[in-house]
Amino acid sequence: MADFLLVGGTHPHARAHLKTLQQLPEVERVIVVEPDASVRASYDAEAKVAATVSTLDDGLATGPTHAFTCSRNDRAPADIAACARVGCHVIAEKPLAVSAAAFEPARRAIVESGVTLSIVYQARWHPIPLEARRLIREGVLGAPIAAEARMVTSQVRYRDPSHWLFSRDAAGGGILSWLACHYIDLLAYLLDDEYVSVGAHVGTLGGQAIDVEDVAMLSLRFRRNALATMTAGYLLALSPSGYMRGAYDTYIGIYGREGRLWWDPVGGKTLHVESARPEWASAPRREWTVEVAESRAYGGVYGEEFVRRFLQASAGDGEPPNSLRDGLRVLRVLDAAYESASRGIIAPIEPVPPDR
Repeated sequence: MADFLLVGGTHPHARAHLKTLQQLPEVERVIVVEPDASVRASYDAEAKVAATVSTLDDGLATGPTHAFTCSRNDRAPADIAACARVGCHVIAEKPLAVSAAAFEPARRAIVESGVTLSIVYQARWHPIPLEARRLIREGVLGAPIAAEARMVTSQVRYRDPSHWLFSRDAAGGGILSWLACHYIDLLAYLLDDEYVSVGAHVGTLGGQAIDVEDVAMLSLRFRRNALATMTAGYLLALSPSGYMRGAYDTYIGIYGREGRLWWDPVGGKTLHVESARPEWASAPRREWTVEVAESRAYGGVYGEEFVRRFLQASAGDGEPPNSLRDGLRVLRVLDAAYESASRGIIAPIEPVPPDR
């Protein structure tokens, strides 16, 4: 059984992650760490919440086996490192830090302690990406040539411009580090490849008083020479207010020498596939539709499975759903993208070393 710290009760996703932990029979109790007394009190009646505390030190003193860190980006490395140093396995909100350099103390603590780290890039555990990756690896598309991704959502005015997410010092970046990071991770996962360079343009164009980008365009190259484009922005003028209810316009498409596939990662249930392979000659265009089972967990049943796989890996049973290396990859792409945009260059992306 797992005893969890939930670090950061005001994070936009904290209550959604608590719902996931509540759904898992493997999780016995949760200790919420949150400095704000009124927010702490709002967790008191939640199922499985055994206590609420004001500091991380107080939380770690309760002897947790695992931590779910929902810390502000500039504070996340210190919180992750503190958990790792006492042997606490960590599942962390993305993107882990404001930069790869800022994450370095946490990286060292994870490696030295030997704890398991996973990052909340749950999109790769949805059935459609899993099937898409299988088809690509089996050669249904032939050699991958290009990919495109779009992550567009509600404008900043619907998302509280005063929130730390829109402060460069606290968040490190804007739409790239908060939402596009999911697709940066997902494209590398689908293609089973590493990024080598990026060209980026970013802008703050939505009319709000923020100092991070609200729109970004990336052009990326992979090690095996496939190219990718990515559009990300807080752009939709018609949207409900809030972080968990925003409108979305999303797309991922992969093109190979012998076919392509595509789907809508947020609202879609269908993977579309075309292939010129001989074994597909009788039906070169196919669709694969899924219905994800209902669950209160963040991400539904596949969100439960994501955390369950993390728990199993932390107990020495198999690999985690993603790892330190995956988190560092995204941070280095973000660093290079911001460098590209500021200097007007195609920026190289530093290779990611093995986890250990």
